[in-house]
Amino acid sequence: MSFTQRSEVIVIGAGPAGLAAAIGCHDAGLTATVVDTSPAASSHAATGRSAALFNTTIAFLARLGVWDRCEPHAEPLRALQFIDDTGRRLRAPDALFKAAEIGEEAFGCNIANADLARALKEIAAEKGIAILTPGPLRTFHESATRAILAFENGIELYAPLAIAADGRNSATREAAGIRALTWPYEQTAMAASFSHARPHNGLCIEFHRNGGPFTLIPLPGNRSSFVWTERKADTARLMGLDDEAFAREMEKASHFALGRIFDLSQRGAFPLSALMAREFGRARVALVGEAAHAVPPIGAQGLNLGFRDVEALLGLLVDAKAANADLGGEDLLRDYSAARRGDIVSRTLGVDLLNRSLLSSFLPMQAARGLGLYALGAIGPLRRAFMRRGMAPAGPVQ
Repeated sequence: MSFTQRSEVIVIGAGPAGLAAAIGCHDAGLTATVVDTSPAASSHAATGRSAALFNTTIAFLARLGVWDRCEPHAEPLRALQFIDDTGRRLRAPDALFKAAEIGEEAFGCNIANADLARALKEIAAEKGIAILTPGPLRTFHESATRAILAFENGIELYAPLAIAADGRNSATREAAGIRALTWPYEQTAMAASFSHARPHNGLCIEFHRNGGPFTLIPLPGNRSSFVWTERKADTARLMGLDDEAFAREMEKASHFALGRIFDLSQRGAFPLSALMAREFGRARVALVGEAAHAVPPIGAQGLNLGFRDVEALLGLLVDAKAANADLGGEDLLRDYSAARRGDIVSRTLGVDLLNRSLLSSFLPMQAARGLGLYALGAIGPLRRAFMRRGMAPAGPVQ
């Protein structure tokens, strides 16, 4: 099989960020082709996982016409509680944050990744957006006017701009010569959904444990999802348990906050690492989502950051199209990198620092984390500023 196809934008990756980018391009009058280079990896990434989406992200998805499909499967997140469960001498006080305190009904909503992906795929199909599965990227070339990508099955695509949404191991990022800083953690995150005896009342609880955070996130009905981060040896033991024994471990780790736990979905396990690209666009390639940045699952930052990447890039593409400018030119990519750098760097380093503070036995670091949580819980203006900042980008979205 061999043929060549031209688009105005090529999106590599059919996860949430990639599909949102393709839908946004279509709505802006740009022809977009989506390339899913690894359908199996896309399916595995959704196993057991949910997405806690902030209100700003929900508003973006609503503008794309996607949120109406998501809303019946989503649960509002009305409050967030941090609980220090490290057992250390310098224990941080519990901190409770309520959306009503800043005039919001909820901070956002939680939805299963599978439901979010299905809604995005349905909208893409209805808009006639092609999703190709040509196998892995084989070659990449940049010319004065276009990016040229060839894939395993012989398909060759070219366009003024390629959007790399193909994950933290992005072959497109590597092919474009964009370097990234990466660092591993000796941790693995486990994720699934489950039923429970007590109502969650829209409360998301994040237990800060010695091995990492253990977070319970509400879903519709008496169901919730969890992300449980532990050191690798502990994760291997827990993943080896049957569902009944694993549920009993969850009850203990959650201090029975939701009562008895049962009816677990398939569990997924994901080794943790962090990544931050040195630049977010060059050589006619713009990075979005985990191709640009990846963080541990703390504070629901990852996917929200990815959607903000897409929103910022779409704004620049709309302006470029209106001005009849080069969609993948150096000016646009430089502006995109500048627009996203502050938000990505501050969130990535902030999540990294919090995660390290949980793992560290260094008393000053433990004391700083405890003092910070105490201040957030005790000082009203600071707490409200933290809540507003947590949901909003650090810097303008163009």
